[in-house]
Amino acid sequence: MLFCAIDCSRDKNINECCGDVIEMIEEYKAAKGHLPESLDDIDFENGSGADEIYYELLNDSTYIISYIASEADHNKCYYSDDKKWYDGLRPVDNDTLYWKHDTCGCLKLRDFNMLDRIIDRYHLVGKDTAVIVEYLGRPNEIINIDNELQYEYFLDAECIGQNPENAAGRSWINLQFNNKFELIGKPDAICVE
Repeated sequence: MLFCAIDCSRDKNINECCGDVIEMIEEYKAAKGHLPESLDDIDFENGSGADEIYYELLNDSTYIISYIASEADHNKCYYSDDKKWYDGLRPVDNDTLYWKHDTCGCLKLRDFNMLDRIIDRYHLVGKDTAVIVEYLGRPNEIINIDNELQYEYFLDAECIGQNPENAAGRSWINLQFNNKFELIGKPDAICVE
């Protein structure tokens, strides 16, 4: 069992400890064929409070290791897919910025291919609704039919200001979720009225 003591040179020590954790995760993956669900799976005895190391499994092959930085009010985040450390979450790409800015499809910035790229880039299939909202913003409609949750995002709409005028001429994409509220897959069609 690995335990990391954090002392006065906290950031240096916690960063070294994170390096040990990353090594343990990679060894676990090599031995078991998959990433651990939590740090408990690698017998890591975590610190607490400001000395805690956080592990988030993004998908089958990507994870984030993070800790609260001493010099700022943000986390230092390590992404396993590019093996880099960031101050806070990794910067968001233009697709995501445009998608979230065009909240109703009124600006006509959104399209099917953009959503496809965002889902692939951030490995959103299998992620829960909170992660989807983080990357895509709030859905325009939330639909629950027979306990099957769908998020509807408008692609294109006739608008007055930033408000869709009516349903006529509107196009949208539905994202479907399983009973654990995880994205089932990428949409394969655009809906049009």
